[in-house]
Amino acid sequence: MNYFLRAQALGHDISELKKGKTIRSTVSVRTIDEFKSIFGGEATAEQRKAYSEQFAAARLGDFPGAMAIARLSEYVWGDRQLSPADAEFAESVFPLRIEAVSGQNVTISTDEVIGPGAVPFHVNAGTLTFAGGALTLFNTVLTVSADTLVVNSSGSTPYHIGIFGAAGAQGTTGSTGSSTSGQAKHGSDSSAPSPGICTGASDGGPGGAGAAGGRWNGRRRWKRPAVPPRDHHHR
Repeated sequence: MNYFLRAQALGHDISELKKGKTIRSTVSVRTIDEFKSIFGGEATAEQRKAYSEQFAAARLGDFPGAMAIARLSEYVWGDRQLSPADAEFAESVFPLRIEAVSGQNVTISTDEVIGPGAVPFHVNAGTLTFAGGALTLFNTVLTVSADTLVVNSSGSTPYHIGIFGAAGAQGTTGSTGSSTSGQAKHGSDSSAPSPGICTGASDGGPGGAGAAGGRWNGRRRWKRPAVPPRDHHHR
């Protein structure tokens, strides 16, 4: 499918495109099958099988309807078939607005920023040329379809196409703490594990030698030991 057929699916005027004009407009995609023909119509059976095999392990998030959206995505780009419940869910999603650009020669010479949270953006070109510019998207889906891709030069941005997540919302301010504070509770005193036991004391040392005992004289008194006479020296 060349860019003329893709442009026709987008509702762009083929006669104006043949004059060399570039058309950029907001397009309303009415059904899931119309969406599939525009964005996934050129996928081969092999590509669809590979997408489904890889997508089976992907996780889109825990928001409501995440699994249903995952199944719709696999229907568009993979080989999954829609169940009646999925078809009913698709009817609640569509029509879906997208922004689309079609042209025989589409040149990116400036830095264009799209988003955050913009509608899906689709570039459909016969020849897509990057000439010093870049496409930067924040939290926005991008699809590029080009019969020929040409890169002439790079600009100040270190990429040609960049798709980034949007910054999260600022959290709420925490509550103000109390202006007063109390003294911390005293710790408990230490105590011995058993009364009368001091686990940190050292053992006592040995006592000194005792004096010689006296002799018992039968009168319930001790007899003093004999004292040896002193030597007297006479002058």
